[in-house]
Amino acid sequence: MKTKQDIDKKMELFLDEVLKTSPECSLSSDFAENLKRKVYTTFLWKRYLKEFFISLGAASLVVGVTFVILYFINVDYFKDTLSYILEYRGLLLFAVAIVVVLFFYNYVLLNFMLYYYKNKFSKS
Repeated sequence: MKTKQDIDKKMELFLDEVLKTSPECSLSSDFAENLKRKVYTTFLWKRYLKEFFISLGAASLVVGVTFVILYFINVDYFKDTLSYILEYRGLLLFAVAIVVVLFFYNYVLLNFMLYYYKNKFSKS
């Protein structure tokens, strides 16, 4: 039966042997820089997407508040406006889709492209 001292001695010899040998793999010279860039890029994507959803929510809130105010000011005008919206819902959905794409381009893609090209040309 093995005693705890025998196991400790074997473990100590094993660790000595392992720590004396050099590792077979190595990290590239720019590993830290690449890691920093990837982490920073991930945080930027999250920040840009958060700004996009906040602006989209703010625009939706403005439209919603406008309709609520319109309802309390004049119910008949609100009903007329609602019937007009329902009549042209295809065209209005297309316009809303274009606005969402423009918001996404402005708050996410444009900012990220500016960051990417700024870093790409600053290294050259």
